[in-house]
Amino acid sequence: MKEFVKKKAVIVKDRLGLPNYMTMFYMEPGTYNPEDVPEMFKIRNKIVPAILISQYHNTTIKSMGGDVAVSLPYQQPRHTITLDEAAAACARKGEGWHLMTNTEFVYLLHEAEELGRIIGGNTNHGSNADNPQEKGVVYDSAGRTLTGCDPLTWSHDGTAGGVFGICGNFWEFVTGLRLHKGVVEYTKDNDAELYRTIGRTKQPEYGQTVNLKKPCLAGVRVSTTLPTVALVR
Repeated sequence: MKEFVKKKAVIVKDRLGLPNYMTMFYMEPGTYNPEDVPEMFKIRNKIVPAILISQYHNTTIKSMGGDVAVSLPYQQPRHTITLDEAAAACARKGEGWHLMTNTEFVYLLHEAEELGRIIGGNTNHGSNADNPQEKGVVYDSAGRTLTGCDPLTWSHDGTAGGVFGICGNFWEFVTGLRLHKGVVEYTKDNDAELYRTIGRTKQPEYGQTVNLKKPCLAGVRVSTTLPTVALVR
């Protein structure tokens, strides 16, 4: 965890004007050496000043072009969706918006580890299996919980401004990592951010197109880069 990387909760509008509750990780100019910058901020050998990650698993809203992912509290997360559909729902938000990458996901896990945290979550029908007193707001018979109603122990850093839902409730789709013919393949830095084509998700450097047709019980989590969004708070 680098001291020059700052973090705060923001509400951001996409190109459709939809608000999104995001955790913004950012670096102020002149406060860091390029060689010290975490991989999450490196995209095709260039450094971006900020990466924003959804605070919550996304719901989807129908638009003329198709479903659009939105990070909002008090919602039922979208699930049982294919990788292509999840990527497309994120890409429809506009330039810079993308399905969360493996590099971004790993950054959250590393930050939690460096803080000495074990991330809690909905792992037992609305509560945490290891700490049953920790509960979310259940909305169905499967014990799934609404967004934005979790205890602080369920955010990656233990604060209200952190990223929730990393543990439990739903699996996480990420781009930039796959198991291909028995070999684990991944993209360097955060280059997977660039691949957000609507309809099909190309994995950088793999030379092939991943087309996961079968829906699985995974949620959607959108991310974006700072220059393409408007901050509301």
